[in-house]
Amino acid sequence: MDPANITVCAFDHIFTAESTQADVYASVQPLVADVLEGYNATIFAYGQTGTGKTHTILGMHDTELAAPSRSSTPDLTLFAPSWGIIPRALIQLVDSTVSNRDCTISCAYLQIYNEKIFDLLTDKKRQKPLMLREVLDGTTDMVVQGLSTYPITSLPDVMAFLKRGYDL
Repeated sequence: MDPANITVCAFDHIFTAESTQADVYASVQPLVADVLEGYNATIFAYGQTGTGKTHTILGMHDTELAAPSRSSTPDLTLFAPSWGIIPRALIQLVDSTVSNRDCTISCAYLQIYNEKIFDLLTDKKRQKPLMLREVLDGTTDMVVQGLSTYPITSLPDVMAFLKRGYDL
């Protein structure tokens, strides 16, 4: 074995087949807490087709997407066992910001497939690859040009957002 051809990979955790969605979320939950402190965070699922990325990130089934009434307040105990990272993170964010009027949450739903970016909240018949662009304001910020964003202010908004992305 040639040491020059060795690839070193690093990872934080290996989940077994017995791991639950709650186990997975517990490992990324500190990132969600960091967002509430003003830091950026990315949770990224990568892998071959059929390896469980969608299940890990979204996790829910259409029957679990019924939105509660508008009078509902966020409640972290509402997680269905199959809910993945996104619904759990959104509910945690809404729960933590519901009393903070200076904080807004907006969400986008995108997929990178074969090195092309797609907005999952647009009609699939009109869906075209989007472009990743650098913001030319002296920062190193990047933006996906034309990506839809939606405001989230309540648990029903979270559920409607997830259902919209799931249905399209």
